[in-house]
Amino acid sequence: HIWELIEEDDPAARWDLMHEYCHVVLHRKTLVEMHTVPHRSNSLNRGEPVHSIIRDSEFQANILAAGLLMPAHEVGMAVRKYGDTELCWSKVAEFYRVTEAAAEIRCSSWVRQSQRLTAGRLDYLKAETRGSM
Repeated sequence: HIWELIEEDDPAARWDLMHEYCHVVLHRKTLVEMHTVPHRSNSLNRGEPVHSIIRDSEFQANILAAGLLMPAHEVGMAVRKYGDTELCWSKVAEFYRVTEAAAEIRCSSWVRQSQRLTAGRLDYLKAETRGSM
């Protein structure tokens, strides 16, 4: 069924395929190890996470899939042009053939990352200014 949706260029199917591909890229060793564990045991391993979000395999696969499907530079240009708005999400979704939900998350995360980088640059410049006096 997913292959039919991929053939039809369905945005959600494109995301799902890229997300699963990213699991293989990022977690190949773990997937090979899990292959030897009975499926029922694996499915019962989905309790509360005992690690930070950054170490979560789903989070990692989502971040990589978003980056591959919607490159940061172009997303940034769209956000600068339209703001982090529904219009922007719609334009990004249409251009990259992803769901509007995926585009919204990507645009909003680009804004947050940009703000962190800007804050970091300002801190650096303040430190440099103090050091040169």
